[in-house]
Amino acid sequence: MDEQIKPVAWAVGDKWSKTFGYGNEPVALYSQQSIDALRAEVEFHKRDASALRSQMDVLRDGLASERERAESMRAELAEQCRLHAIGMERELALIGRADRAEAEAAAKQARIDELMLEYCPDEMTPEQIENWKRHQVPAIDAARKGE
Repeated sequence: MDEQIKPVAWAVGDKWSKTFGYGNEPVALYSQQSIDALRAEVEFHKRDASALRSQMDVLRDGLASERERAESMRAELAEQCRLHAIGMERELALIGRADRAEAEAAAKQARIDELMLEYCPDEMTPEQIENWKRHQVPAIDAARKGE
């Protein structure tokens, strides 16, 4: 047997045994230096795994926080969209009312112009006559619009 490597221990589970094998011959032998190096490496990996677990916990917490923030932003955006839609509906309703009021005013002005032209054409201004002329359509076109 080599004098430089002395049998020290053999790893069996979590325990260390001085001899292991058949009879008096050990199956595998380790020097104290090899055992110390392996223990140091195991400790290094334990610390590394612990650090990685800590980093994972921090990342998990950060991810949960970002999910909450994203959900909050989504809810805020949904509320803003809802309010914007309500505002747009109101604006469209106002535009519709304004269009109807404009059409009513134009119809009333046309009726006034028609009555003035029939009963007092001398009192009409040139602008009123021009306005009346602009709004005249052939009877056939008027009938088609009604269909």
